[in-house]
Amino acid sequence: METSAERELRAYVDLHEVGADILSFSPNIILEAPVKLLNSGKTPARDVFALGNIDILPYPPPSPFPNTFPEQDVSRFTMAAGRRADSTIAAHRLFSAQELADVRRGTNLRMYGYGLITYIDVFGKHRRTTFRFMYGGSGDAKNTFIACPEGNSVE
Repeated sequence: METSAERELRAYVDLHEVGADILSFSPNIILEAPVKLLNSGKTPARDVFALGNIDILPYPPPSPFPNTFPEQDVSRFTMAAGRRADSTIAAHRLFSAQELADVRRGTNLRMYGYGLITYIDVFGKHRRTTFRFMYGGSGDAKNTFIACPEGNSVE
């Protein structure tokens, strides 16, 4: 059981920022989104690695949402408290011109980025963070990636 001191001092690694030039998305190019991870805790996180995928899926999203990732070459690293780290989430398939047009028009498709961050805190506990963001539709998601209401958790 986690003590209050552990909760206060432990590492908390999550997805802090997604940056992608949405207007440059085009068919026949594997899409990539640069992301920033943040350790907002008070102690380091070690063995940090992130897996992710970008895909075009129905909106509202399927349930259960996909939570498997194609095999990826993932490096592990240590994150000091309060530090950010750069990573990239990439699609693992090409998108058609029609799919991209449907996402931009806000039809029943959205572009989702989703993934998993794992790490070990200073107390030796294995931790997981899941994240999900989307692009497409109306409102803020029409021009940028926004966090989804579901699929984001820090354990």
